[in-house]
Amino acid sequence: MKMNKLGSHFVKDQLFSFHVLMPLLMLVSLGLVYLPFGFSQVGLIEEWGALGFFTEYGPLYFVTKYSHMAQTRMRPLHMLPQSIGYRLDTDSFFYWHLLQFLFIWLKGVAMGSILWWLYSQRGIAILGALLLMLYPADTMQLAIRSININGAVTSAICAVACLLWATEVKNLWARAILASFAGVLFFCASLLYEAAFFLAPTPLILWWAKYGMHEGWRALKTQKLVLCCWLASILMELGYLYWLSFELDPYTSHLNNTPWNTLKIIFQNSPMLLKVGFYRTFLHSWYDAGRMLLSGGKWVAFLPIAVPSILLLVLYLSAKNADLGKKISRKDPGFLTRWFVASILITALGYAPYLALVTHHRITQRTYLFAAIEEGHCFALRL
Repeated sequence: MKMNKLGSHFVKDQLFSFHVLMPLLMLVSLGLVYLPFGFSQVGLIEEWGALGFFTEYGPLYFVTKYSHMAQTRMRPLHMLPQSIGYRLDTDSFFYWHLLQFLFIWLKGVAMGSILWWLYSQRGIAILGALLLMLYPADTMQLAIRSININGAVTSAICAVACLLWATEVKNLWARAILASFAGVLFFCASLLYEAAFFLAPTPLILWWAKYGMHEGWRALKTQKLVLCCWLASILMELGYLYWLSFELDPYTSHLNNTPWNTLKIIFQNSPMLLKVGFYRTFLHSWYDAGRMLLSGGKWVAFLPIAVPSILLLVLYLSAKNADLGKKISRKDPGFLTRWFVASILITALGYAPYLALVTHHRITQRTYLFAAIEEGHCFALRL
């Protein structure tokens, strides 16, 4: 009995130390990368248009059919981050940068938390979280142009993290609150940027990766409350899209397409997932990153200090927890295979929305921000 208590305290200490160490490491790492240039960025194209819109009409927190941007009602919260930044300071992009920094940091923290739930090895969790923040596939990862998309990615990942950890909570009320919060976050992510909705199956895919089919189904039947909260958020988004399909006039519907026609186009263009999406995700992005790094300016001078320091810490934590990984592999030989398959599936879900437009097949701006959620998993898994 005494040994069991000691083991329980050890696990709690490990969990506590990880959830303190990991956010701090994410903060330091992101600061090293973002601070040398991040806050000095100015608007590119859309930012000036948004700024002009706010100057003329004021902040736009939620788009309705009576708003000046009614054609973007499929993502009614997409101007929310910029509107908050403008409200806090009308004369600079400072708070836009601050929100962008916060979103990127939070998505790293949420990813580390998900990986810790999936596979309790600190090195892997931290490495996967770092890769999500800095994965090279998307060239708009740090630009403030992506502030609303990063906000949606962050909300979606935080929702998944909260939902998965809600399954570990024993107290019924605490579990209900955490699962409900996860549902609200995911609904908000879908309203910020509709591409986030494609990640709805993510918790179930990760659940299967961790537990397998037979054990996973048996354990899932004990999580009815958590499932209901997640399902409610999915139904709310589907209900909103269904209502919106009746609200669009024929001309606007022709221009923007309907959600149902968009899905049809995505299936028609699915071969491009392999030819473009996976190719850029797993191969070309690393070549491109190396090329840009070698031809970069003075801002990369900090990398010889930052990168080795971070990698050494990750390797130290991985070595410290190496025995745990071996035990898990021996106990469930199929776990690593399921994890890899799950990563591929979620990467496909993250890139799928961009299959709807041919123009998105040729660009690397914003099209890989959702796919990067599992790109980091695959790379960390290979290591």
